[in-house]
Amino acid sequence: MFFSTEEEAKEHAEGEIPDYCQDTWDEEVEGVLVGKVSFVATKTNVKELPPGSEFDYICDYKLLPPAKEGY
Repeated sequence: MFFSTEEEAKEHAEGEIPDYCQDTWDEEVEGVLVGKVSFVATKTNVKELPPGSEFDYICDYKLLPPAKEGY
């Protein structure tokens, strides 16, 4: 999930915590995180393959900055 601001991300995460606090404290609550995305695995060098090939295309992947900043 992506948010435009840190505050939006934090509010969403804080809203998730009560879902883990029903009858007991679920240890999975420790998986509620907020972070800023610095890099995203992005397709590069996409090459279309001929019809009938096992795959539609082949490509490489590189870590690149996200298209838009977000949390």
